Amino acid sequence: VLRRADGVAVIELDRLDPAPLLGPHWTPPLEVVVTAADGQTALHGVLYRPPGFDPGRRYPLLHWVYGGPQMCVAPKAFAPRTDNEILHHALADAGYLVLVLDARGTPQRSKAFQDVVWRSLVDHVVADQAGALRQLMGLPPWIDPQRMGVLGRSWGASFALHLMAAAPDLYRAAACTVPGFDPYGGVIAEPYLGLPQDDPAPYQNAEPWALPQRIDKRARILLMAGTLDSPQQWNLQRMSHLLVEADISHQTLVFAEQEHAFEGPALRFHQRALRDFFDEALA
Repeated sequence: VLRRADGVAVIELDRLDPAPLLGPHWTPPLEVVVTAADGQTALHGVLYRPPGFDPGRRYPLLHWVYGGPQMCVAPKAFAPRTDNEILHHALADAGYLVLVLDARGTPQRSKAFQDVVWRSLVDHVVADQAGALRQLMGLPPWIDPQRMGVLGRSWGASFALHLMAAAPDLYRAAACTVPGFDPYGGVIAEPYLGLPQDDPAPYQNAEPWALPQRIDKRARILLMAGTLDSPQQWNLQRMSHLLVEADISHQTLVFAEQEHAFEGPALRFHQRALRDFFDEALA
């Protein structure tokens, strides 16, 4: 469309029919806006829907969370640009609704929007993400409340377990890829929490090691990490040990010669492992 400088349309130059490119069963993702736990801040995200989406059916839902305050993850472009966004499409193609949302504490909005993360890494993310899902369950009855899971990678793996413990009425299963469980494990937390020797409380609040004692005994958990990703491999082993002590059913999957980002066949196998896990856990 050719427009004047003030936006008024002058003439339509061409019209594209995307149907031959997208196929007859393609369903566009749904942009969603919910309210944060503070009762006033708008949060934006995307709900991916399966091909041939039927609004009269109920679908299982997977809530993909990251939560790290240094980056946004809710997609803003049509085409997937990262392995994570490709995964979202793949899970939707497998028959799941997939929710991806940026909570407070992330950048690209305002200083006040991100400042809630100062000395508080977990609480606002958990409250915003769980609250967002509760609001979306008020949509037309697309979401099957008995078949919802949560998943994340790196920092998102830690938030997935925090959500499992904080909202057992929502999530039946969690998948944690290359889990960044230990807040002391690198300098990435220090710009937001300060130094632990100055104020240990934010670090203690972010630690996930007590979560297995709070997770519902009926929950199902999948832990995945590569052998070359030594900090996350240690996190996986320690969490598995704690889940055993808490008698929580879980699986561990170790990828040989893989680092923090899976590549090649390992990346594809990781996607299949997630589908297989949730197909069984949310059956």
